Amino acid sequence: MTSRSIYTGIPQTSLYHAGWSVHFPLHMREVTQYYNMENYTEFYDSHPEVFIVMKNVLIIKGLKVDTNYSNSDILNVNGSSGPSGEGMYFRICQYKGLTEGQYNVIKSIFPIKNLPGGYSAMLHSISDFDYDEDRAWQPSVSFSFYKGGKNILNHSKKGFGQ
Repeated sequence: MTSRSIYTGIPQTSLYHAGWSVHFPLHMREVTQYYNMENYTEFYDSHPEVFIVMKNVLIIKGLKVDTNYSNSDILNVNGSSGPSGEGMYFRICQYKGLTEGQYNVIKSIFPIKNLPGGYSAMLHSISDFDYDEDRAWQPSVSFSFYKGGKNILNHSKKGFGQ
């Protein structure tokens, strides 16, 4: 799947394997070493109130988003990793490309500040609808959580979030 970064306009690609996703610019080949990273599933399980608030904000702004299969009050997310660091992504529930209006709404929502626990959600990238011969991927929005100016899912030796 190929899309363009909303910040740089650089073509990006995503790798999907066993339920996880990695977003990175096509020209980037360096792998950053991470340590002391809070696992996104641990954060998701221990902070459901954050994802309830995020889901409500997205719905109020007119976006239909994927919800947790066992609790429809909670936004469903998966892990992502890219040049902006470790994060998560959620899906927009539609099998067509995003409109310019939808892009603008998504960009206007972030950052989502003052979430429960003092977290802020910062936008990493937006990937549009894509398909190949036998699969289709709904649009997705990649983001991470920050507290005290640091990405809490990304504690890198090389700077981002440090």
